[in-house]
Amino acid sequence: MCNLQQELRIKSKQGYKIVAKMKGKKGFYSLAMGFLYPGEKERIPIVKKQDRISGFFLDDILVKKTIANNLKMEGRTAIFVDLKEAKQYYRNLADCDLLKDNFRICLVEATIYDDILKGTYGYEVVYAGRRIKFGKMLKSCNGGGGVG
Repeated sequence: MCNLQQELRIKSKQGYKIVAKMKGKKGFYSLAMGFLYPGEKERIPIVKKQDRISGFFLDDILVKKTIANNLKMEGRTAIFVDLKEAKQYYRNLADCDLLKDNFRICLVEATIYDDILKGTYGYEVVYAGRRIKFGKMLKSCNGGGGVG
């Protein structure tokens, strides 16, 4: 999860998001939490039960009282603003063999809205908002090292 520190007074922020896509289904899923992202007019859900799609993420994000369980992330999703950083994170996820069947990892353009916070994910700068609109898909792969 992200360490969010700064409230911003901006309406939107453009960047990049790594998500999951299920074969034969519309929309994108959260790799860490497992939910289907809502339409752009709906808010990100507050997740009560984690159902991760990638084993890359901790399986107890909602339970442990750590930086991973950041209450400021509840009902938000984060994007990278630097494409190079997003691509590196995408490669790390793509190299992980722990992806549920019928899913692909995707790097997509995205814009977040509403109640935007700035913070970090590891050393990378991220922004998190309560709504998201997805744009063009830049990359997609099955995981396990098949970066495409």
